[in-house]
Amino acid sequence: MAGRWRHDVTTNDYLPVDCATHSELERLALRRVAVTVDYRADGDAGERIEGVVVNLETRVGAEHHLLETQNWPRRLSSERLR
Repeated sequence: MAGRWRHDVTTNDYLPVDCATHSELERLALRRVAVTVDYRADGDAGERIEGVVVNLETRVGAEHHLLETQNWPRRLSSERLR
């Protein structure tokens, strides 16, 4: 399953999210809550993404949340949420 996730993180300039935000993301993943997030990718003005939070993970030293969207699953860097 890991191979089918779209990767939206291409930088090593990661800044960890605060504990309260991380806890909220964990709660959303545990309950598989449908969300709408504003997300800023590299060099992008941003986009609004709708989906269900299915998991959180740490990969290459950065925190990400996995979001099942209508088009494809997305792996989003937690620090890039607005």
